[in-house]
Amino acid sequence: MADVDTLIENLKNSDYYARVTAARALGELGGEKAAEALIEALGDPDDWVQDYAAEALGKLAYRPAAAPLGEPRKSDNYKVLSEVRWVGNECRSPVCLRHSQQ
Repeated sequence: MADVDTLIENLKNSDYYARVTAARALGELGGEKAAEALIEALGDPDDWVQDYAAEALGKLAYRPAAAPLGEPRKSDNYKVLSEVRWVGNECRSPVCLRHSQQ
């Protein structure tokens, strides 16, 4: 698997599939740097990239992502809404609790 910096760079690739793949991989790697890049990817022009970025953020349970998760399409995407509920309201994992105290 590529390193975080390479994957973040791939989020800017002109090919949507490369961006989707990068978003999924960043969700596996985790970390604040990955989460911040995924938050940016929520604004990607491609719906699939937005969806996979939202899914990855939900997997990371990064509480600062709750507000941006609701922004991409003003809550009309089921996957984005699902991740908002998870990160913003239902997250009880140690990772999420640690981020909420920052």
